[in-house]
Amino acid sequence: MTIIPDLLRKRAREFPDSTAVQIEDQERITFRELDVLSSRIANLLLREGLRPHDKVSVAIPNAHGIFYVASYFGTQKAGGVFVPINVRYSREEVEKQVRHSDSSFLLVADELLKGWRITGAGSVRVLALSRAKELLEGVSGTDPDVRIEEDDPAEIIYTSGTTGIPKGVVVPHHSITSFDETPWVQLFSGKTSLHPVPLYTFAGMTMTVLPIRLGMKCILMKKFDAHRFVDLLEKEQVFSVYAVSSMWLIVLKEVPDLRKRDFSGLLFLQFGAAPMPPSAVLELSDIFTQANVINLYGLTESGAAGYMMPFGEARSRPNSVGKPVDENTEIRIVDE
Repeated sequence: MTIIPDLLRKRAREFPDSTAVQIEDQERITFRELDVLSSRIANLLLREGLRPHDKVSVAIPNAHGIFYVASYFGTQKAGGVFVPINVRYSREEVEKQVRHSDSSFLLVADELLKGWRITGAGSVRVLALSRAKELLEGVSGTDPDVRIEEDDPAEIIYTSGTTGIPKGVVVPHHSITSFDETPWVQLFSGKTSLHPVPLYTFAGMTMTVLPIRLGMKCILMKKFDAHRFVDLLEKEQVFSVYAVSSMWLIVLKEVPDLRKRDFSGLLFLQFGAAPMPPSAVLELSDIFTQANVINLYGLTESGAAGYMMPFGEARSRPNSVGKPVDENTEIRIVDE
């Protein structure tokens, strides 16, 4: 049986002093420190009354990404269910999602709380980020004694799909942990991943957890900026990067000197979440000549990407989403 916190525990044992998460080229935390911080958050939630399968809504922007990631693992260590909140929501949208998810806690960045002016919603405990950090003083950093099963809910991700009304998708632990990363750790550990996507999205958290479970350094951008993104790609000699299709299109449009940059460290260039024009796929292949350009296609309900472009085939199939990732993925073509 494997649950999500196990993914962090493994890497904390293997790479305790390696950087796990970094905010651009500034604040950083090691795997061991992240594991301890997540356990402290778990123990805090339990002390404040969290019960098994209680929901914890979290509204924290990428600028506070280290605490966000620690809260993700900490909520699950406590047996809770992590519910990300879109930081661009209005107060009414936040309150609606908190009520709909039946959350017991709302952990929120101070600047957002001030703008939303949320003081509480029924039985929901509202915790400002600064207050949560104060409460962590003296809280144990050892794993709490909580039994969690792989079929237990781990997250509720709200997705609009094509209808425009967000619906909560319950993701169990096994949907995340079913992929066996063991064969890949030797290749990826110690390398760098760049993450420009908002953390509250499905891709945002998936593409944070994946580098962590592979022993990589995950660099979070506070917010996407095409020039800053390219600078970090080059400066940090990023090995693997995922950005949504629109971000890559902005990079191609706004950064004129791409062909003069040194991207020799980049091996995996990934995109998804929306269609990419075949011409842009070919242009990315021409610029990032040493990288595997990979389209990832999936849906929130599946827990991970269902289809992926095989290495080296993007140029010959620029309008394709690739092939099923493994034998557990079924495909049915219904029309052209």
